[in-house]
Amino acid sequence: MVYPVELYDAIHRGTPGDVEFYRRVCHDADSVLELGCGTGRVLSQLDDDGRRLVGVDVNTEALARAREVAPSARLVAADMRELALGEKFARVIAPFNALYCLRDTAELARTLTRVAEHLEPGGTFAADVWTADEFHAEADPGDPEADELDFLVEVDLAGRLYQVFEASRWERDDQRLETRYLYRGEGDERETRLVHRYFLMPEIDRCLRAAGFRVRAFSGGFDGREWQASEELTVIEACLEAQAS
Repeated sequence: MVYPVELYDAIHRGTPGDVEFYRRVCHDADSVLELGCGTGRVLSQLDDDGRRLVGVDVNTEALARAREVAPSARLVAADMRELALGEKFARVIAPFNALYCLRDTAELARTLTRVAEHLEPGGTFAADVWTADEFHAEADPGDPEADELDFLVEVDLAGRLYQVFEASRWERDDQRLETRYLYRGEGDERETRLVHRYFLMPEIDRCLRAAGFRVRAFSGGFDGREWQASEELTVIEACLEAQAS
């Protein structure tokens, strides 16, 4: 049987270089909190002996699978907007567009305040998101058509091959992207949907500052190159302003 989280994982495998980046960010940290940990793709690579590791996600099915690959981690079913673990961490991370699961800037601001509450003195918050600024400014909401399916990839799920197609719908005013994925296998067809509320870099910067953070870097990739609106990726590293040296 193929489960919804397996459908998601089959085509959302992270961004090349992200695991290595988060390992570098966390290499000297004795405690790490991951927001939106899903099935543990990143968390499992941080599961070193002696490190206090906590993963948070609202999807309990995903957490059950994360437990298999990150056995030393404590996994918590919780909403990152309302997180209150009562403990602090040397690092808080939000990989692979986790922040885009939030619905508006008020939720982003509230979540970043929760992040600040869970950071130790001198701690670091790190995240990566798709860079939407140039797309938002220049793309045509009517191109492509919302119901136009495009072939994406072929994947093997539980020993059965599926061809995966996608169709996207964009609402510029709400900064909302909804993508429909259709999985077609022999005698079987599945469908999933993914909704993201993307943020523009000025919005993220304002919310970080309002939560008391100083941005150490907005980078255009995991290699630390200078950020530009044309980059596909934005990598964020921030510390609390009161703790900045």
